Amino acid sequence: MTVALIYPPAADPSQPYSSLPALCAFLRAKTRFTVHPFDLNIELCRKLLERESLERASEAIRKRLANPEAGPNADPEKQGRLVRAALTAPFVLEEIDEAVVELKRIDCYRSPGRLEKAKRTVFDAFQILGANNDYLGFDSKSASKKRFGTPAEIATAVDGADNPFTGFITENFLPRLRALSPKVVGISLTYHSQIVAAFTLAREIRRVLPGSILVLGGQAVSHWYPTLEKVPELFEWFDYLIAFEGETALYRLLEALQSGRSVDGIPNLVWRDEGKVIRNPTAIEAIDELPTPDYEGLPLSDYLSPEPVFLLSASRGCYWGRCAFCSVSPSFRGRYRKRDPELVYKDIVTLAEKHGARYLSFGDDCLDPGTLRHLAQRLSIGPKINWQGELRFEKCLDNELIAGLRKAGCVNLIFGLESYSERVLGLMDKGVSREEIDRVLDQCARNGIAVNLQFFFGFPGETEADAHTTADFILEQAKGKATFSYGLFNLVRGSRVETNPAGFGLERVDRNAGPLAVTYPYLPSPDYANRVKADLQAALIRRCRYPHLGLSLTAQSLIFLAETADIQTNLYGPATESTPSVEYGDLMEVRWRRGDWISAGRFPRLPEDLLSDEESRAESDGYLLAYDREKDRTVILSDAALWLLQRLDGANSARELIESATGPDIEEPEREEIAAGIEKALRDLIEHGFVTRSPSPLPPFDPYGPVELSRQHVHKL
Repeated sequence: MTVALIYPPAADPSQPYSSLPALCAFLRAKTRFTVHPFDLNIELCRKLLERESLERASEAIRKRLANPEAGPNADPEKQGRLVRAALTAPFVLEEIDEAVVELKRIDCYRSPGRLEKAKRTVFDAFQILGANNDYLGFDSKSASKKRFGTPAEIATAVDGADNPFTGFITENFLPRLRALSPKVVGISLTYHSQIVAAFTLAREIRRVLPGSILVLGGQAVSHWYPTLEKVPELFEWFDYLIAFEGETALYRLLEALQSGRSVDGIPNLVWRDEGKVIRNPTAIEAIDELPTPDYEGLPLSDYLSPEPVFLLSASRGCYWGRCAFCSVSPSFRGRYRKRDPELVYKDIVTLAEKHGARYLSFGDDCLDPGTLRHLAQRLSIGPKINWQGELRFEKCLDNELIAGLRKAGCVNLIFGLESYSERVLGLMDKGVSREEIDRVLDQCARNGIAVNLQFFFGFPGETEADAHTTADFILEQAKGKATFSYGLFNLVRGSRVETNPAGFGLERVDRNAGPLAVTYPYLPSPDYANRVKADLQAALIRRCRYPHLGLSLTAQSLIFLAETADIQTNLYGPATESTPSVEYGDLMEVRWRRGDWISAGRFPRLPEDLLSDEESRAESDGYLLAYDREKDRTVILSDAALWLLQRLDGANSARELIESATGPDIEEPEREEIAAGIEKALRDLIEHGFVTRSPSPLPPFDPYGPVELSRQHVHKL
């Protein structure tokens, strides 16, 4: 039997996800099935990052912004995304080809400046794609925020004219799938940003291969499991759903389909019989009997990293399993299993021998101390692997163990800090103290292991003072190669807070979004959380030497930390002022030059959160915007200021610019008016940091000669 397994867009394109390799390994070990994996996420991502695709997206954005009656103008957030994308598009189009190439070069990861430039360009490209279409969330920071509560909402998105996946699937993928003619097609749905693509795949496969059996599995299905009986419509797209762990369930389903047997009793399987949704009993895997994930058949050279980073799990579930906010399914509470640490070591050896693996990321909710000790001992003698994993703050993480982990190739440890308030940690039932947090982080710093601290604001019962305690602690930790992943509290279905809201002080939980909704609005909602988060983010940016490096938990971040592990690199420095100090000097005689990378455009309406200073925001009801890419600043300009920007490529003094604008035949009153306008515009540009003193002598200036812009030109949109 031929089986096709598909990982749909849109998700992180820096590395292969682990679901398809785990399923491929299990099925291939049974020998009777031919399995073909397809990572459509990276395929579509690479196609969309081509300059031609981005040019089309940029042109579509320009057309939408040119129409003041267009729908986005009624949505300030969407309007802001469109304006930002339009202002950054000229730079992205110029740099995208080289940026993608840079992300494939290992030496780029030894230079924070080079890596920052490449990552920023690709991130801005994702912003262009995401601004033009709500469903294209390839980057974790720009991932689609679209949430679906009902099958009808999914159907509307799939059938909509703005579905970005239909053309790619029908033109680039279906011909290959039709040639393969699989009996079964499995789709792995991990993130909500993949829902539209997954259901579009199902619709199109139904159309061209009506005889194929369609199976949907993955994390999203596990979230939906408790309410699947309420949504029989899902089976208009799929024949079967598999929740939770899928290896045995998929294998036994394939056996049943091949032999014609009933699917009754197949663990974790959800199916429909005569209109009724049936949820079979759940079961867990014997984790020591699972084979090493098999990455054979995936396009390992296509991901946006110089070498693949392999995902591996040493356990399933969480050995702590008590955090009140956690969204781990209740079916796995108390059903934690860890793989024999020696088998984990052999998994690593297999990946190194078969694929030449040098980078590894553990996907566990939390690596247990026993596995850590074993890896510290075994990996210290080989193979040479650079790796990262998520841990709890534990007493056993002493200097000896952490030093051993570093010797064994560990370059980054990820900790669920959540809060630095002792009181809030108690409310969460984290089971850690500030004393342990301080000690473990100090040991990591002493042994040269980078850390990533994960936390959020707004947990029920947290006060604004508690949030500031966490924010202040984070600013103290902003040193070396520390990175941070943070956001706001979400009330997730299945968490202890959601099942007992009154016990955490919540007065109301709105569960009316539909049976597929996995997060719920609630009251009271803290009014300080977003403000504290924004203030912390601004403070971190001011301290960061490379504010666009974007070291989230991706393959690129792990490779950067590995390649600079023995290099003293401090990502942070003294806080910088967002507004430059201004010294005018003799404005008329000093020569000025503009910044190297500036774009400008006229927009019918301006989003309030786009501008870089309060004064511009107060004056704005929207006309001409200028964006300085180097300083990442956006301000409102006058037409005179734009005229100046287009001429300060050399650079010029105010007197020379006035001569250029007036000429010998202009009468004195008009000349004085023009001079005053130019002087005011120049002062505005200097104050906003768009113009600086010219650093070197300039050739003689001809006020009546032609204006020639340098390569670092002003992009007029």
